[in-house]
Amino acid sequence: MPFDNMLQLDPVIFYKILNSLIIIVLIWLIRTLIIRIVWRKHDNVQARYRWRKSTAYAGAVLGIFLVGSIWYTGFRSLSTYLGLLSAGLAIALKDIVEDLAG
Repeated sequence: MPFDNMLQLDPVIFYKILNSLIIIVLIWLIRTLIIRIVWRKHDNVQARYRWRKSTAYAGAVLGIFLVGSIWYTGFRSLSTYLGLLSAGLAIALKDIVEDLAG
């Protein structure tokens, strides 16, 4: 890529920064798209607020894990562990969560 040497950065660092920026922009675009769809479908202010907050938190957590996995190799094993743990808990607590949801 011709931009490698423009900032006098190590190519590995440059690509990590570039990938991090791409991930952040993609998460922001997806969140914006979801918010616009919700705004068109819901007139309820509370539902809009919950969707806006939920997508902000989910985007932040997803962004931290994705960007963290680019910069730190230890994040990959932590992400795998947390993914398997949450899947196991979702299966084990399925009935309880359904009862709480109604």
